[in-house]
Amino acid sequence: MIAPEKTYWDIVRTQFAKNRMAVWGLRMLAVLFVLAILAPVFCTSSPFYISLPEGHPEAARTPRFPWFSDLFDQNRFPSGVDLFFNLLLVALVPGLLLWRSTRGRQRRTMVTVGAAALVAVYMLILLPSGPFHYSRPKIDYLAIRAPDLDVVLSDVKLRSFERKLREAQGVIAGVEARLGEGALAGSARSNAEADRLAARERADTAEREIAKWKERRARALEMQEDPALGYTMALPPFGYHHDDNDEERIVEAPTLKGGWGTWHPLGTDRNGRDVFAMLLYGTRVSLTIGVVAVSIYCTIGTILGSLMGYFGRWVDILGMRLVEIMLCFPSFAFILILVAVTGKKNIFMIMFAIGIIGWTGAARLIRGQFLSERGLDYVFAARALGIPQRRIVFKHILPNAIHPIFVTATFGVASAILLESGLAFLGLGDPNVPSWGQVLLQGRQTKEHWLIHGPGFAIFFTVTILNLVGEGLRDALDPKLRQ
Repeated sequence: MIAPEKTYWDIVRTQFAKNRMAVWGLRMLAVLFVLAILAPVFCTSSPFYISLPEGHPEAARTPRFPWFSDLFDQNRFPSGVDLFFNLLLVALVPGLLLWRSTRGRQRRTMVTVGAAALVAVYMLILLPSGPFHYSRPKIDYLAIRAPDLDVVLSDVKLRSFERKLREAQGVIAGVEARLGEGALAGSARSNAEADRLAARERADTAEREIAKWKERRARALEMQEDPALGYTMALPPFGYHHDDNDEERIVEAPTLKGGWGTWHPLGTDRNGRDVFAMLLYGTRVSLTIGVVAVSIYCTIGTILGSLMGYFGRWVDILGMRLVEIMLCFPSFAFILILVAVTGKKNIFMIMFAIGIIGWTGAARLIRGQFLSERGLDYVFAARALGIPQRRIVFKHILPNAIHPIFVTATFGVASAILLESGLAFLGLGDPNVPSWGQVLLQGRQTKEHWLIHGPGFAIFFTVTILNLVGEGLRDALDPKLRQ
């Protein structure tokens, strides 16, 4: 019996499997991706289940299963990156079941339809007036499960706002004394009246906050004194969302104090946020910015490189001049200028900027492959048969010339992660998303080792496994380097 002939990609798969470090890196990359999807399962303050008695002050507006209702709450997850991964989390189980129950063409159809449905639902979620847009006032689950900490926090807030109230009242009294003496006139009197008006607004705000925190303190004391106001709650293993502020444990070293669901295994930052939760949710940001930015510039580079390499002559000349112009704009400097000009620090703007500026390497790789492929016999045969040039370029030559892009993309994801972390470390990242660079910046400012080692290891580990996968792909795709 004659063994079936191996395809090119079968040979590549076999060669890649011989590189154990590359295989290990690919497995670790898959683990990172799964952890990014499952982040809300491990780290969030929204309980899976909560039961509050009728006398509890939060009972009326607290759902029975808040984890599920908070998953697409845009007050809880304001970032589009988090909403997309949460959508993947919801689709994970049915997607795996469908994948196992289908084969061949049915599986490919299922993947295509499923991806289109996910994108459509995601766009409807992002639309402010869309049918899936969902947001409601945030519930402080940390205060519900820790009334003793809420008493301490209320005391801190009361002292702060009482001080602000006294300062505002002092300004008002001083201005009224000067106005009563009649020593001010003209513009000086107008400025003094404006100062008095601003001080009264500050005083009113402080009085409202004092009343709110007094009520919150009274509720917390009532919960402490009355066992009937207790609760039943099922919490995730690490009961903190990445933006939850535990204000009584600011810049705290790694500890298991507080018990299940209230510990900080990697410590807290200077805002009282859990470092482990920030790193886990930061995995989402890093992987997304790498994949999206690289997808943008690989698509642009592939199209332009294909056209330059196939048509040559004036198309190649103009394309290479454009490549040379774009090489004059370093990605880091371009993004710095873009942030300075627009005044916005948006994660999607950073992805777009990396994609727009980084396509030159992919374009030159594809151009070189096309220059070597366009003179082969199968291309001449396709032309002789009258096949349209568009089909020759993208259906016949491109599949044979695309393999260097996979290596470029793998290394490009690592570079994009480093670039985004560097921007966040300089304070130019998106403040609405957790980033490893943000935690590193706080580590540099506070000199606390857990704020440096955690994100530093995360960046090192992710970039290392991506480089291992890239080297394995390079060796498997290049016949000269195959074992």
